[in-house]
Amino acid sequence: MAQTKDTEKQILEAAKQVFIEKGFEAARMQEIADKAGINKALLHYYFRSKEKLFQQILNSVFEKMLLPQIFLLLGKDLNFFDLIRELVKAYITVLNQNPSLPWFILSEINRDPDRAKNVIPINKMPIENIFTLINIEADAGNIKPISPEQLFVNILSLCLFPYAAKPLINTILFKDNKEESDNFFETRAAHISDFIISSIKK
Repeated sequence: MAQTKDTEKQILEAAKQVFIEKGFEAARMQEIADKAGINKALLHYYFRSKEKLFQQILNSVFEKMLLPQIFLLLGKDLNFFDLIRELVKAYITVLNQNPSLPWFILSEINRDPDRAKNVIPINKMPIENIFTLINIEADAGNIKPISPEQLFVNILSLCLFPYAAKPLINTILFKDNKEESDNFFETRAAHISDFIISSIKK
């Protein structure tokens, strides 16, 4: 049983790397098998098709990499502005560790919206909790009145876009200077937090 679990874990990690790097269409089962260190027949034994494997990877991206960040922070006793800073920091950390993730998510959702709807755990996302918290802060006069949807999308966009457009940003802004680019992305979380908070703080 332990060997089975280890093999499955190897496959999922290899598949995540290949799918995020290449997307569903360009990914090949043989490449995933090679990266996992197994033969293709064994890969098909665990996962009957590329489609089934991909659906599990896409689902795990949200459930294991993104959702826990929100739930963890909502469970802490933080004031609203500290919550924003910690949430942005958590997501930027995930993006720095997985810089191809935004491109993967956006390209796959646009390529096949129906598949995305089936695997993205919308019902598990505490969106209403976040929106309620924003409205409470606005009603208390702690922040300017703002649409919770707009604020949520503003934070999401500021976090995701630079990574989705990283090659373009590196070329246009930094002339492919790695040191300058690294510094930009290392300080990104603080800049986003300061920008968002200054825009809503009374």
